[in-house]
Amino acid sequence: MQKEAEISALFKLIDDPDEEVFNTIADRLLHYGTPIIPDLEHLWENTLDEATLDRIEKMIYKLRLQDLKEATANKNDMIDSREKKQL
Repeated sequence: MQKEAEISALFKLIDDPDEEVFNTIADRLLHYGTPIIPDLEHLWENTLDEATLDRIEKMIYKLRLQDLKEATANKNDMIDSREKKQL
């Protein structure tokens, strides 16, 4: 419940004009990972401000990139462990 309340509060602040405040909000949201992408997409669909839309899009891209990097790293770890077993 506390997690949802924090995410909701961060979403309400996402359009803050102060770049430092936004960066803090974005870092915190990125911490939650890809499970919040549907919520960000819903927020994007209900936002009219172009600058806020851009911020949301960038966060979604960052989350997807972060997920892709983690998946790639995990796959590389699996390949490395298989190679070590074969030696």
